[in-house]
Amino acid sequence: PYELFRTRTAVDRRRVVGVGLALLLAGLAFLPLALPFIRLGDDFGLSRPTGRLQRASARPGDYLRSGSHLHQALGMKPPSAERTLFPGILAVGLALLAIARLNRASGLYLILAIVAAWASLGPAWGLYRVLHAVIPGLDGVRVPPRFAIYVFFAMAILAAYGAALVLKRFPSHALGAALVLFPLVESI
Repeated sequence: PYELFRTRTAVDRRRVVGVGLALLLAGLAFLPLALPFIRLGDDFGLSRPTGRLQRASARPGDYLRSGSHLHQALGMKPPSAERTLFPGILAVGLALLAIARLNRASGLYLILAIVAAWASLGPAWGLYRVLHAVIPGLDGVRVPPRFAIYVFFAMAILAAYGAALVLKRFPSHALGAALVLFPLVESI
């Protein structure tokens, strides 16, 4: 859908039908895997109402907290280990660099990160409530911050784009090694 909108090919009927058919086939292929889980959820009462999920939802400040000693020394100490969603200084810096040089791919991952972060904030912020009602099986997820996985995925891709920009501008094995090693030091 993003590409159809971006390239304005949504008006091309064959392309829209092709994308729709691909989505339908993917859904049909997934259905035999999903049905047993849906039945188990119904049989064992694994559904969680949205009212019980808000307390376990992420808060915006959780994306600025970390369990790393370096980050905690910088004042990013979390109230609990479950409230640590900061992806890292280097990752954020490189992602911001990629966003500053926005193109279609980095735009897609930026949108993914924003939407996933929004969903991780839980029912009170709206999007999770809609997804909970529409996506089968989502009512079995214990905590909305599971969506942070998609935030980290998108941030990793954006950081990789940023690293590519840095290394293209300043080609150096030492800089490449530093970009690989700093996240390890940062995570201690």
